[in-house]
Amino acid sequence: MRMASICPVAAVLLCLGGATVAQAGGSVWGYKGGEFRREANGKWVEYQGGKAAFSFIDTGTVGGAQLLHDPSRGITVKLTDKQAIVRSGLDVLLTYDGGWERQGWSYQDGKGSFKHTGAGKWTEYQNGKVAFTFKETARSANEVHLYDASRGITVKLTVTGAMVSSGPDYIFTIRGHWTE
Repeated sequence: MRMASICPVAAVLLCLGGATVAQAGGSVWGYKGGEFRREANGKWVEYQGGKAAFSFIDTGTVGGAQLLHDPSRGITVKLTDKQAIVRSGLDVLLTYDGGWERQGWSYQDGKGSFKHTGAGKWTEYQNGKVAFTFKETARSANEVHLYDASRGITVKLTVTGAMVSSGPDYIFTIRGHWTE
């Protein structure tokens, strides 16, 4: 591969390091220090340190993977449940393990929800109104752990429920599911 084809992509190669993410067709694919976020009209924006860095065109999905293209740099990114594949033309430049970020969780009865509001913060809504705010403390493909320091409450959001506890004591479970 010629060096000239690598130089325009140096920023992308650096920013994708340490990918951590969870769900095909999601709206945010995150990594350490940044994220790819779906915007309006088929546009994706890569944010680094909270600031827009690069723009991509949504070129569709193949086998559950999201395909992005930056024509100004000739870069294509394939975001899957477990990996980001960065290409320049036909050359695979890098691959990273990762997944899609969970962004929303809803009560089964529809009367409440949790929404990721950015920078490790989550808001719980009850009957359409802000009820509580949380800090994200851990994440995996199927779980997000939240903590409300003002009340000493921990919530573990999972595929089927939100387990609420206070310190080491389990309190109750709210039935629900991921929405994004």
